[in-house]
Amino acid sequence: MDKFLRKITHSEFYQGNGKIPNKYFEGWYFKHESENIVIALIPGISYDGNDSHAFIQLIASINNAQHVTKYFRFPINKFFASKDKLEITIDKNKFTPYGIEINITQDDYVLKGKLTYGHFTPLQTTFLQPNIMGIFAYLPNLDCNHGILSMRHTINGSFTLNNIPYPIYKGIGYVEKDWGKSFPGKYMWVQCGNFDLQNISFMMSYAKLKILGLPLNGLICVLKIADKELVFATYNFATLKILFQTPTSINLVIKKSSYKLFIKATAPNSGNLLAPTTGKMSRSINESISCVVSLKLTHHNKTILDCNGTHGGLELNL
Repeated sequence: MDKFLRKITHSEFYQGNGKIPNKYFEGWYFKHESENIVIALIPGISYDGNDSHAFIQLIASINNAQHVTKYFRFPINKFFASKDKLEITIDKNKFTPYGIEINITQDDYVLKGKLTYGHFTPLQTTFLQPNIMGIFAYLPNLDCNHGILSMRHTINGSFTLNNIPYPIYKGIGYVEKDWGKSFPGKYMWVQCGNFDLQNISFMMSYAKLKILGLPLNGLICVLKIADKELVFATYNFATLKILFQTPTSINLVIKKSSYKLFIKATAPNSGNLLAPTTGKMSRSINESISCVVSLKLTHHNKTILDCNGTHGGLELNL
């Protein structure tokens, strides 16, 4: 039981059960923002029985114009993930809470880099909210589980992509992860940490799910304002209404008690990533990391926050 609870409260740990699973995936999402480049790296593992392998996905937005995506494959035996700390190693690449080291040469891509991270800002936890999934975190064998490891931290270092250097000085970082069997069939995801007001970090995900065989519209959303943390979720009776939607933009409002959070997100550019279906990385999804995000928070209909952000992440698969 202690081991079970420890894994629930520490989403960053490898959640695999120690056996070689079938139809299982696990992936960590490390995002890095600077003035000229936004780059996300997704190390992970895919078990599907026929094509099991480790991977690192790359998605980068260069000068808010060019989107680059690439899927790097590695043999299973090149993958290691710790069960009691955040540490992932895939071949010559290492991911930790203190920073990452990247050294990949595949096909016509050469990606190298070394970044140092500042202190992570994880979510506050309670017994009823051991992680962002709230009480649903205690349910076993869900198709997809989600964890937020750091809403915001500083980054220093540099990447080199195909011999072009991209220095990052006092950049902004964000880390989350997913694990289970499959991504939801229909979902959306918005994330941003680069607003015109200081110390604002935001993430939301909304998906059409089945829990214990019953349909459920699952919402998780975190708005962090300095040290204050507001969580809007299905398990605390928050509701979401889509006001307007196009293939590249979304306008919605989330309500909880006397709070209303208005969200607008628009993606001028995007790229294709692979997502899991019964463990196999076979589904193509569209993601932007150069999204423009606007937030307006009201309390008793009085505006208490109004801000605009850039370098946001957006996936619209509704």
